Amino acid sequence: MMRFIKYAFSLCLFTLVAISCAEDDNLDYADKITAPTNVTAAVSVTQDNTGMVTITPLAEGAVSYNVNFGDGSEEVTEITPGNGIEHVYEEGTYEATITAVSLNGLTTIVTQSVVVSFKAPENLVVTIENDAAISKQVNLSAVADFATMYEVYFGESTDETPMALNLEETISYQYAEAGTYTIKVVAKSAAIETTEYSEEFVVTAILQPLEGAPTPIRSEADVLSVFSDSYTDPSPIDYYPNWGANYNVHTN
Repeated sequence: MMRFIKYAFSLCLFTLVAISCAEDDNLDYADKITAPTNVTAAVSVTQDNTGMVTITPLAEGAVSYNVNFGDGSEEVTEITPGNGIEHVYEEGTYEATITAVSLNGLTTIVTQSVVVSFKAPENLVVTIENDAAISKQVNLSAVADFATMYEVYFGESTDETPMALNLEETISYQYAEAGTYTIKVVAKSAAIETTEYSEEFVVTAILQPLEGAPTPIRSEADVLSVFSDSYTDPSPIDYYPNWGANYNVHTN
C-alpha cells in the first residue's frame, strides 16, 4: 500500500511538472502583439563643429531598434529602448531610417531628417498659438535655415528644463494659469553658435463651457417648463405673441 501511495504521488508530481512546462512553452500570446506605434527619434547634434550626432529611437511596443544613418555607412541593429547611438556625419542633410521591432518580430519603419550644418541657424521663424479646444494650452512650431533641432522654454518657471523640438514638428504645453509668459526658442545646428527668439505671449483660458449642461434631476411636479427636452411644457404656449419683436429660439 505504501509503495502504491509513493507511486501515485510521483505520478501526480510528474504530471504537474509536465503541465507547467507545457504552459511555459505556450507562446500564443505573442500572436496578439502588434507592430510598434508612435515611432520617432530624438536627434541631438553636438555643437562643436565635429558633426557628432546622437540618435535616440522612441516608440510604443518596441523591444529593439535598427538605425540606418542614411549616409551609406553600416546599419546599427539591436539598440535597446532608452539608448541612443552616436554617429559622425559630414556636413549635409540626411534621411535616417528607424526600424522599431516588437517582441514577435513585427516592425515599423520611419524616416527621420538629420541636418548637419556648421553654420549658425538663420531666418528663425517661430509660430505660437493658443489651442482652440484645450484651455491654457499653447502649440509651438519653428523653422530656420541650417537648424538641426530647437530647445523651447515656455517661461512658467525660472529653472525649467527646455523641451526638445525636432524639425517639422509641433509641440504643445499646458500652463497652470492663464497670463503673459516669455517663451524662448533656441535654434541649434552643428555649429557652436546658436540663434534665439523670444516673445511675450498671452496664454488664454477658454471661458465657454467645455461640456454640456447636466441632466435635470428635479421632479417634474416641481418644475414649470417653458421650453425643455426633459420636461413636458404646459399646453398651449404661444412663443410668438405678435409683440412686434423678432425672436430666435434655440434648444439644447
